[in-house]
Amino acid sequence: MAIPLVQVRHKATGKKAFLPESALPNFPDYVKTPSQKAREQVPDGTAFPTEPSDMGEVEPPRSGAGSGTEVWRAHAERLGIEVAADAGRDDIVAAVDAAKPQG
Repeated sequence: MAIPLVQVRHKATGKKAFLPESALPNFPDYVKTPSQKAREQVPDGTAFPTEPSDMGEVEPPRSGAGSGTEVWRAHAERLGIEVAADAGRDDIVAAVDAAKPQG
C-alpha cells in the first residue's frame, strides 16, 4: 500500500516539501499547495519528516517576500554565525554563504 503525500510550502520562506497529510498538524509553518500535480505516492515504510526540525534549517529566499534583513539575521543566528548589529542583508547573506562547507 502506498502513502499519499501532499506538497507543502513554508509560509515565510517558500521552501517546498512533500509530507503525508496526517503529519501537517506538526508543521504549523507549512501550508498545502493548491497544485493537483503535487500529490505523490511512496511505498509504506518510506522515511519522511515528522517534525519541522527534521527538515533542517530552511534558508530564506534571496529576493522577494521573506528575504529581508531581519529574516536573514535570524537565519544566521540559528546557524551560529555572528553578524554585526549594523550589517545589511547582503552582508549577512555573504556571511552565511562564506560559512557553508565547500564541496
